[in-house]
Amino acid sequence: MSVITVPIFGRLGDYYGRKPFVLASIVVFSVASALCGMATSMPLLVAARGLQGIGGGMLVGTAFACIPDLFPDSHVRLRWQVLMSAAFGVANAIGPSLGGLLTEWYGWRSVFM
Repeated sequence: MSVITVPIFGRLGDYYGRKPFVLASIVVFSVASALCGMATSMPLLVAARGLQGIGGGMLVGTAFACIPDLFPDSHVRLRWQVLMSAAFGVANAIGPSLGGLLTEWYGWRSVFM
């Protein structure tokens, strides 16, 4: 889902401003994560994960697009782009291992809480 939503919400942010989409994406992702943790069946978990993908795509698309708006100076903008990219890379490297540890020790629901 996030592959589809990144360009869509990035473009909508260009038209309507980024702040509403950043706030909406945080709410959608957080609610979807809570629904994942409370899922009582596989179809509910799949639907909540889809919603979480939409929220995550909204967040990635708007967060990276906010940097040029917030930092017009090219040197400062580059620092923030590097920082965001590094955080994204570290999260992608450590996240699956941390998720595996949480699942092993506390069950699969702990990944979403």
